Amino acid sequence: MFGKAKSVREDWSAARVPPLQRSAIAQPAATLHPSEAISSIGSEMTVVGKIICKGIIKIYGFVEGELSASNAMIADSARIDGDIVAEELTIGGRVKGNIYALRVKLRDTAVVEGDIYHRSLSIDENAWFEGWSRPEDNLPEPPSTIEVSSDLPPERQTLIAFDQKGEFKGESSEEQPRGRGTRVFLASCIAAIAISVVGYFVLRAIDPSWIWRSAESHYTTLRPTTREAPHEASVAQMAPEIVAPKAHATPSLDPEQVQDFRIDDVSSARHADVMLLTSNAIEFSDHTTTGGIDSENALMPFAAWASSHPTEKKFLALFPGYVEPVIGSDVADADKAMEKPYTEKLYMYVAQARFVLAKAPAAIDLSRYVTLPFLEKIDPAIKHKLISAADATAFKDKAGTGNDNPDRKWCTGPATSICIQSTYKFEGKIPMGIMLVNQLRDSKKVVDHIDFRSELAVLASSDLDQVGLQELTGLDTPVTGALEQNIFYVNQIMKFGKFFAVLQAHPSDAGKTVVTAFVALAIKASVLDQKRSFENVPVLRNLLPAQVLMGQSSFNFGSSISAGLPKYARNEIKTVATLLQTP
Repeated sequence: MFGKAKSVREDWSAARVPPLQRSAIAQPAATLHPSEAISSIGSEMTVVGKIICKGIIKIYGFVEGELSASNAMIADSARIDGDIVAEELTIGGRVKGNIYALRVKLRDTAVVEGDIYHRSLSIDENAWFEGWSRPEDNLPEPPSTIEVSSDLPPERQTLIAFDQKGEFKGESSEEQPRGRGTRVFLASCIAAIAISVVGYFVLRAIDPSWIWRSAESHYTTLRPTTREAPHEASVAQMAPEIVAPKAHATPSLDPEQVQDFRIDDVSSARHADVMLLTSNAIEFSDHTTTGGIDSENALMPFAAWASSHPTEKKFLALFPGYVEPVIGSDVADADKAMEKPYTEKLYMYVAQARFVLAKAPAAIDLSRYVTLPFLEKIDPAIKHKLISAADATAFKDKAGTGNDNPDRKWCTGPATSICIQSTYKFEGKIPMGIMLVNQLRDSKKVVDHIDFRSELAVLASSDLDQVGLQELTGLDTPVTGALEQNIFYVNQIMKFGKFFAVLQAHPSDAGKTVVTAFVALAIKASVLDQKRSFENVPVLRNLLPAQVLMGQSSFNFGSSISAGLPKYARNEIKTVATLLQTP
């Protein structure tokens, strides 16, 4: 369904880093008492460097570097690129690196590449593990007994420790005579002391004000050049049509200023009582049918959606008059030259959300968000680049048939807009499933990524249909603005997509703004029709397209598209709410 014949092993091997070597001084574990406090790295955090935690740590985000903890829990959405040392280790996410732990548990969502050195190891049925599993009695101590200090190159680094009797032990990549490690350690200490003493007297002779004056002079010299921004001008001259409109910088996510929004599932977000909404809540629903998100019926046939929700269809389809396209035969394909034209059937996934911003409508400048940094913050896993209107062409196959806007060419509409080429490479175990699918089929191979083209725009005041938008949101206050992203060409799975956020005045508080946001995605029925062929292959029974799309498969991973549409929509809307609220 999803991808190209490329294994996870091939994907990771290109970026694999050499195994980390450790240098540590350890004290007897019995004399230490790790803290009972629980540390946490959030899902929106990225940490680069070594982490040492003497107690319990829960990781939901991305860590690039070595992790040492007494008790570590790696959540389903987390990713660790580096070695792990722990007593207790539970993995639900993705780890690329060697593991040294007394007790290791791989949950069914785990994806691990690297060797595991352990005393006990349990692996759930659907976990994915590539590497060696080696029972070891002499494992590195957990961080409650570790302090890192080494200036030696990796090939000469030594693991230095004291055993339970307090006797010195050394271990390195090369055999060394007994006692040599002690001499190296003592020599390093003496050298460090000597360098510190000499450095102190040398630096004392330097006038510190000279350093400050030099830096100040250099900064003053550079300041006028920064204001002129010659590089920006040269880019505009070379390709003025692909330079984004000048706007305020996209707000950064300062942890002290970011509002912590939560998701509350309701039956209908747009009918939520605005007067009861708290400033940190997002009312969310994606029940397009009575089946709800726990059923494949949450994907509603396009024709039924257009008939029962005409207002949604007017604003959330690619354009108001959009219909399921008729696909003609491809005369260039000899095997299909005699095929009759057919209607490409679609299914709709529609999510809606409502939240309140602690800002007056006049204080919100939507042009600040028509930038690539804004899109990158919404979902860092999707890679974007600016393109011109001339580059916004359909893909070579039939993926774009019927998606041309009859009123205008894509990326030539609102004045405040950008045109984007985006790529998302599937994560987790989905690439492995893709490889299996491609090995089992003789027809055209599918790819392991989604390519799409879109435009992000602020609707002009003249384009705001006050009556229609009020009917869409179920709120009769003035519409003050709208932010829209149209995904018009997609290479697989989806036919089109749209993100649409409508801003309105709060009914009773002039200092607040009500936002009603929508995520609408049209899924090709041909993708869902693969269910029967997948069910007949035991290894693919958990890769049913409908289950993966709805986030109900063990192949689902992370917080982006690979997590399934419901989780992806929730994360996208929550991040947009955070960015709109951030000063």
